[in-house]
Amino acid sequence: MTSSPVYHVQNIPTLIIHDTNDRTVPFAQAIKLNKKLTSPNIPHKLISLQGADHDLNMKDLPTRNMIYKEMVDWVWTYRR
Repeated sequence: MTSSPVYHVQNIPTLIIHDTNDRTVPFAQAIKLNKKLTSPNIPHKLISLQGADHDLNMKDLPTRNMIYKEMVDWVWTYRR
């Protein structure tokens, strides 16, 4: 069994935040997951960052604020 989320898709709203130049997990994995969530119409959103790498550049205040806002909005939209 693999650890990639592509192989563990469930009908759960999914927020994907990924850097296009991630050196740890290739951005292609985010694209695959995005496609996998699209066909069964699972609510999802892919946010692609540039220049953030795997840590999403959370030390950068504007980037961190944008990510936090996206996460909070997502939770409020899909809370159960």
